[in-house]
Amino acid sequence: IAEDLRGRGLGSRLLRRLTAAASGTYDRISLISVGGTQGFWSNHGFRPEPGVAPPTGYGENAAYMYCPLPGRTSGGPAARD
Repeated sequence: IAEDLRGRGLGSRLLRRLTAAASGTYDRISLISVGGTQGFWSNHGFRPEPGVAPPTGYGENAAYMYCPLPGRTSGGPAARD
């Protein structure tokens, strides 16, 4: 979310839509947290993946994170990312 639009709940709303669309098909959502947003992602159920370091181009405080999704049905993609 653009910096001037933050704090309005847009990121949370977009994440709820993404999670709803991915649930039942994928095992998890994975991302690289940048720009000091790890707290936001942690508050939404994401956690760091131990042993996975993002490429250096993402910056010093970047973190690879994931969030398990409920309700995956058989036959869907076996998603890691």
